Amino acid sequence: MTDHHVVIRLDQLLPAYGLGLGRVVTLVQHGMGSVAEVESLPEPLRPSGMEFHLPSPIKTAPQLQKEFETWVVGNGLQEMVDLLNRLLEDARIVLAALLCSSGGRRIPVEEWDAAVERPKKGFHRAGLPQKLEYLEAHFGPDVLPDSTEAVLSLNRVRNCLVHRGGIVGERELDGTDVLRVHWYRLHLVIEDREGSRRDREVPAAFPAGSTLKVSSSEVARTFYLGEPIEVRAEDFEGFAWTFSQFGTVLAANVRAFGDRMNVPDREPGLNTVEQGGPVGLKTEGEEPP
Repeated sequence: MTDHHVVIRLDQLLPAYGLGLGRVVTLVQHGMGSVAEVESLPEPLRPSGMEFHLPSPIKTAPQLQKEFETWVVGNGLQEMVDLLNRLLEDARIVLAALLCSSGGRRIPVEEWDAAVERPKKGFHRAGLPQKLEYLEAHFGPDVLPDSTEAVLSLNRVRNCLVHRGGIVGERELDGTDVLRVHWYRLHLVIEDREGSRRDREVPAAFPAGSTLKVSSSEVARTFYLGEPIEVRAEDFEGFAWTFSQFGTVLAANVRAFGDRMNVPDREPGLNTVEQGGPVGLKTEGEEPP
């Protein structure tokens, strides 16, 4: 009978996620900057030389600017949530493989199918909150980062922007009549010799003997039922930082889970069946590509 080994590459969890977030931030920054000075409505589309026009509720340049910003941010959040969903799918597979491989033991095919393969479709179709609940229920609360609630609150903002025209709906409320949102903002802090700290946006010059540090702080905002959600460019940068840190901590937590399961380290040069994927099978005696 052909023997297989599970190959786990934890270093493959984050690269695509990080590059994806960077792409989204660049596109959103460009979109937000392109509407800084809207003076008139755009000309109608003219495919094949014919004017294409549909009725639009957007009647003025200021309205266009405001709605376009909402649309750009909503699409940016949608892409970041999509990236996170794919990261969670990879993380689930890795965690299930680590759990099956506890102590470095061989895994019966039936157990591998039940733990890794069969849940794939259902997990893929689940929403972000359900995916996080699944990971906590099956692998423990220590797997999830402390920023989980912040990410979930941003997912509710996404729901409003993408599905409700930027208006807070009842489904996004937190049991009261408000939507509470929080995220983390990255900023620079200057600490002088006496230990005093202050924020600094641009480290152009600071007193001798001071230390420049990178820090993050929590930002909170409250929206009421029926209220439009307005997001600034600097807010979106904080959204991206929150998603980025969530992924970094999640990957570290997955590695810690493997340590708790006493799974021996795999040879880092081994590739998986799916190129660049974090988990695959290697046939006994097969040379890695």
